[in-house]
Amino acid sequence: MKNLNTKITPTSRTLVRIYRAEIDSTACTQTAIDRFLGVADTPADWMYEWLECTGQLDEIPERFRSYVDYDGLATDCRLNGDFDFVEHGRRVWVFSTH
Repeated sequence: MKNLNTKITPTSRTLVRIYRAEIDSTACTQTAIDRFLGVADTPADWMYEWLECTGQLDEIPERFRSYVDYDGLATDCRLNGDFDFVEHGRRVWVFSTH
């Protein structure tokens, strides 16, 4: 069958498949794409990158950054219902729950 939506990339297809398999089997393609936040090696790596990209890491003085528990922050965000972390292919795919 021919792909009728030529804008969907192979990465988008993968993230939609992961989202439907692990989070919401009834989700439409656009919901999965909209909620996708990124992929990293570990939840801690993703949390560091997210804090850096959003500018929140800049609020922590450099000398204190080594004390931040990024894995613990990722766990808290997952337990609070902010993010879904899905392990797939030795990577962690991250989706917003909002």
